[in-house]
Amino acid sequence: MSGPEGKPELPPLSLGVDAGRACRSDSDCAMKDAGSCCGYRPVCVNKDTPTFPEKVKAACAEDGRVGICGFPAIDGCQCVAGKCQGVPMMENSEPLQ
Repeated sequence: MSGPEGKPELPPLSLGVDAGRACRSDSDCAMKDAGSCCGYRPVCVNKDTPTFPEKVKAACAEDGRVGICGFPAIDGCQCVAGKCQGVPMMENSEPLQ
């Protein structure tokens, strides 16, 4: 199958569950707003991975979708086995920046 100018057409990008989470150290990870149909949703991703919460919110509104509101409480992010993961918020703790 060919795209414009006879160049091969690339398959659609599949982001998958672990897309944008690759890391070598904790400093590679950052907590960012990924967005949801309810609004804010913090996730731990590679610091260079873009997130588009405004696009998620717009898609939800356009499709008339709603979601289960709420998100995991995380203090910060760390690199575990090559993937950025959230550090669970401990009771009575202050979130990390």
